[in-house]
Amino acid sequence: MVYIAQALQVALPFLWLGLLLGISFLETPLKFRAPGITQALGLGIGRLVFTALNRIEILLVVILIGSYALHFPSLLLALLLALIIILVLYQSMSLRPVLNRRAEQAIAGNPLPTTHHHKAFILVESLKALILLALGWLALLAYMK
Repeated sequence: MVYIAQALQVALPFLWLGLLLGISFLETPLKFRAPGITQALGLGIGRLVFTALNRIEILLVVILIGSYALHFPSLLLALLLALIIILVLYQSMSLRPVLNRRAEQAIAGNPLPTTHHHKAFILVESLKALILLALGWLALLAYMK
């Protein structure tokens, strides 16, 4: 069981990082440049995609917590995992609901004032990417010894 926990601790952060980079930093900005994609259509697609990504992130967090319960390699890795958990909870419970409501209003054709929520979401995605890279890399180094 320990070997499975170690493999998950190395593989899942890199898998998650790939999902995050592919969706948040590649697909999302490019979607709005595609011919025929209106803002309303792009926002509708974005809501679906980010809802799915958020559910996958929650599943990955649960699996990682389980792997750390089976094998606890270091306090630093546990701290990085805790940071990821906090960021996912913040996005899930605070940012996504607000951004979903704003997207619904924009899709309905209501003009919206600018808020900090979108920039906060980008900042959190960026922090998650850095933490996931560190989490995966440090787990890999811990098990190469």
